[in-house]
Amino acid sequence: MITAATRVAMYLSSPALITDRGSALQKLGLIVLAGLNMIFHRGIYRVGT
Repeated sequence: MITAATRVAMYLSSPALITDRGSALQKLGLIVLAGLNMIFHRGIYRVGT
């Protein structure tokens, strides 16, 4: 099962992304989204246990 974080990591490491215009902003946005996603899931996990 591929998680959202894994997809983001694969997307961030994609060579094609490096040449994209505004790729730095895209990377920053995706890293923030991945971090929020991780925190969100950890919070649910804590509540669920």
